Amino acid sequence: MRTDAYLTHLIFLLLVSVAVLHAHASQKAQLENVAVLHAHASQQAQLEKFILSRRARTSSSEASLHGWSGVSVRSSLQVRAGYLGSDQSALKAADKIPALPGQPKGVDFDQYGGYVTVDEKNGRALFYYFVEAPQDASSKPLLLWLNGGPGCSSLGFGGMLELGPFRVNNDNKTHNMHHNRTIINLQGILVGNPYLDRYKNQKGRFEYLHSHGLFSDEVLANVTSHCNFNSSDAEACLRTTDWFYYGPVDPYNIYAPICIDEPDGSYHSSSYLPGYNACDYYPTVTYLNNPLVQEAFHARKTEWGGCTDLGWKDAPDSMVPTLKWLIKHGLPIWLFSGDFDAICPLTATRYTIQDLNLSVTKPWRPWTANMEVGGYVQQYTGGFTFVSVRAAGHMVPSFQPERGLILLHYFLKGVLPPFTQE
Repeated sequence: MRTDAYLTHLIFLLLVSVAVLHAHASQKAQLENVAVLHAHASQQAQLEKFILSRRARTSSSEASLHGWSGVSVRSSLQVRAGYLGSDQSALKAADKIPALPGQPKGVDFDQYGGYVTVDEKNGRALFYYFVEAPQDASSKPLLLWLNGGPGCSSLGFGGMLELGPFRVNNDNKTHNMHHNRTIINLQGILVGNPYLDRYKNQKGRFEYLHSHGLFSDEVLANVTSHCNFNSSDAEACLRTTDWFYYGPVDPYNIYAPICIDEPDGSYHSSSYLPGYNACDYYPTVTYLNNPLVQEAFHARKTEWGGCTDLGWKDAPDSMVPTLKWLIKHGLPIWLFSGDFDAICPLTATRYTIQDLNLSVTKPWRPWTANMEVGGYVQQYTGGFTFVSVRAAGHMVPSFQPERGLILLHYFLKGVLPPFTQE
């Protein structure tokens, strides 16, 4: 395990038994969602309560291992101060992670893990992993990171492959007492490579594959002649590309190496890309299934997988009404897209933005990272912002960590990433 530097508090939430994000996407697409809570005087109390309001451990270890009904977890994640019980310090200490197995020496931050019950009667719980900023913790923003998929792990992907403090080396080695106090000091939302509209994503994806040479003119013509890209589309539309195979290309980054599985069970990246290993997911799965690791995280011992196939039928076809409502109520929203992603491509996001009918206030322009073009940015009425990240795939921090950090930095500051010329 190796460590990566970071500058803010991070909370990764993993839903244990139900899916929380109503994001509808192709299998295993990662919808990166960040909700940011600004750190000021009341926020410091808010953060302290989140750290303290951890699960109350039962006297029966069997109950904690064999069913959610036996796990007593209390969450007091409230903005208003004054609700801490006398036993909260003990609960905080119980969820503190002294060290993860294989953790490198010299780690200078605190980390916590455990469960927050959201529905004790029906056995619904959220697993969380919280990492404090190593310096000036009381003044740092609180970042909540949620992966999509739908149904993919914020710990395994967000925590271990994107923004978390560690990377896994390839060595094989609630019952809420204040449920009515639900206000949070939400200052903005950052959504990466999002699946925002079922039909516009299909349309944008076909056009993206064609524009990057993976579809021929004839294939695109066949698609456009059979598809209206709305709810009236027949099965003929869905079958238009079934016969076409564009080869062993990673749709999450069409220009990245792929992971090659050998007959003997070994695997390796097809080529070298600095800072990226196409096979990093496999050692992460091995690590998170290690019983010692699950114990260190204060997690129930179970078989861990990156995504779940658990489905639901109440997901909307489009997030446009939700986005309009959030914009109307003054919440700053930033959408960002890695321009090598073919799962939820930049072209599809643009179609959804067009449906919002917003006026451009700051036209499309480049922004720089280390004197190179890091991407492009455009802003609309209400502070709605669209940012592209150059040469990044679906999971932007995995492919372009420096550019992803610059984007996150300026989102937290509330200003557009700058364009700097020599």
